[in-house]
Parts: sequence; structure tokens; C-alpha cells
Amino acid sequence: MFDIDKHLTDHQLLTYFNPHYHQHIIDELQEDKNDLYHKSSGMTDYDGIYGIQRVSIPVESLGIKLCAVDDHINTLQQKFRRRQKSLNDFKSELTDAERTIIDEYFHEQFHNHHIISHPVIALMREVLYTEELDQRKQRQLEQSKAAMLMRIKRAPVPNELALSNIIN
Repeated sequence: MFDIDKHLTDHQLLTYFNPHYHQHIIDELQEDKNDLYHKSSGMTDYDGIYGIQRVSIPVESLGIKLCAVDDHINTLQQKFRRRQKSLNDFKSELTDAERTIIDEYFHEQFHNHHIISHPVIALMREVLYTEELDQRKQRQLEQSKAAMLMRIKRAPVPNELALSNIIN
């Protein structure tokens, strides 16, 4: 019925594997975090109804926002490290010239220049797609096992046979 492409798109390569894009996102989040520190002090605001007034954001809500930004940064870095390991494993099997082509591809892609078309890029898309799919299936399997164990533990009477089947 539908023919599913078994490779990553340009957008997926940009958002998942491009180191320039990743660094840009982390820099933006760090800048947002630094801007939050300055919002604890009062600032002047003008409103057409109330006129000029002094406003500030409560320290507690700023603390919550700062923790959320830190968590988001850590999550992004963890995901990027996992994906970068897959990319580095793929690049380790290539020649220096092919690695240079991949690096140029990511540079050109981030700066919205001409997208390089090369057989090694097509191979990279297919290999990383398969790797990402396998990792995703593994994570889903682990999450479903953890959820099943949690449901069994919450059950009123533990079922030892069901518990042993899940663990094995």
C-alpha cells in the first residue's frame, strides 16, 4: 500500500546527528538560561491600561524554570551522545576522504548551502536509519518490560509465574 523509505531524511540528519546544529541549540538554551537569571531583578514594564509599573518574576518560579532548562539541556546532550556514537561507529569504517565528505555535508547542511549528494551520504542515511530503528525498538522493549514489572508489583496478589516470564 505505502512504500516506506528506509533512510533518514535531511531534516532528521540535521536534528539528530548534525554537530553544528546541536551546538547551536545548546548555545540557545544556555542563553535562555542566562536570561532567566536577570529576570529575578525588577524591570520596568509599560501597559496601555496600567501605565508604567515595576514587575519581577518570583524566585521560586525562576528556580523551577532554571531546573527545567537544565534538564532539557541534559536530555538533549544525552540523546546527542547516543546518536553521535552511532555516527562515529559508521565513520570509523570509512576512509579519510569519505569522512571529510560527511563533515562537509553537515557543515553545508547547517548553513543552508548546497546539500551534497554522494553515495557515502546515501549509505550513511540507510545505516543510521537501521541503527536508530534498532535502538528505538530496544528502548521500547525495555520500557514495556519495566511497565509490565510495575503493573505486576502493584497487583494485589503477586503472580510469581507472570513475574518469572517477564524477567526471562
